[in-house]
Amino acid sequence: MSGKISSQLSYSGASLYALIRDSQTGLIWNGAALTTYNVSNYSSYVIPMTEQVPTGYFIASFPALPAGLYSYSVHQGAGIAGDPSIDRGVMDWDGSEENFVGNIPIEVKTQIDDSLGTDTIAELSTVPGATPTLKSAIMFLFMAFRNKRTSTATTINVYDSSGTSIAVAGQSDNGVIYNKDKFS
Repeated sequence: MSGKISSQLSYSGASLYALIRDSQTGLIWNGAALTTYNVSNYSSYVIPMTEQVPTGYFIASFPALPAGLYSYSVHQGAGIAGDPSIDRGVMDWDGSEENFVGNIPIEVKTQIDDSLGTDTIAELSTVPGATPTLKSAIMFLFMAFRNKRTSTATTINVYDSSGTSIAVAGQSDNGVIYNKDKFS
């Protein structure tokens, strides 16, 4: 498997190319090795991109570089210094393929999946404040749908798993407008 550098334009027929640099050292790929940038060698740094005609979608294969973090820039023009840069990105390269899923490194994706799939959230004992964490906000919604909820003509209560009320809100209905106050 290999990595692809890609860029999308809103039109077809452009001439695009990519330049690749080692993100740690700043060295640039010249088609054979990573080297110190020299403007007089600019044409050797150019990696032509091919359009999937007539889509405006351009791709180039990522070269066989050692594992590492690389930045790339996409330029439009004839392959000379001063051509405008129109896109850029980062590739976490393992030596044979990209270590990214979308724009997320595989290690980070694995940690996110583990966190979402195995971490638990404790039930709340009170209503979250006006600026809650995402976990608190989700837990309050979960508790409101999962646990016991009671409603009278004047109040709504949300309970925890043990049956203790953690939130109460006033409510009223005058036959035209139903009103529910904020939980507290």
